[in-house]
Amino acid sequence: MNKSKIQQKTFTIKNFQKWDHLIYKNAIAFQEKYGVYPNVLLACVDTFREIDTVANFIARNKIRDETIAANYTNPPQGNFANLSGFYTEDFEIDFAIEDSLEIGKMKLVFDSDPDWGGETAPTSQGSLPES
Repeated sequence: MNKSKIQQKTFTIKNFQKWDHLIYKNAIAFQEKYGVYPNVLLACVDTFREIDTVANFIARNKIRDETIAANYTNPPQGNFANLSGFYTEDFEIDFAIEDSLEIGKMKLVFDSDPDWGGETAPTSQGSLPES
């Protein structure tokens, strides 16, 4: 029986060009309310597709690929990055698909024992917040 502690916060993104600011702002508010940073972001496939498009074509310099090197270098030019998380110096949030959410709706979650369906948490490409 899974006895993990779960906290949640739902929000809506209207301007996908500011997706990273919105996630960061809501993660800080989450931490202030619950005393812990979220570790999972739930959204539907179409929401993540919009985020990936903006990240690849407008803010590619913020994409980091942890599979290339330990210092999270940018992915090679010409490769479309499908983000799997959002990373800062203070916290990391893994992305997970929840198709019951409408496009633009996102849910930040802290789960002390996330269930990835028998798999480990996704690891590949994430984005850093805008400085």
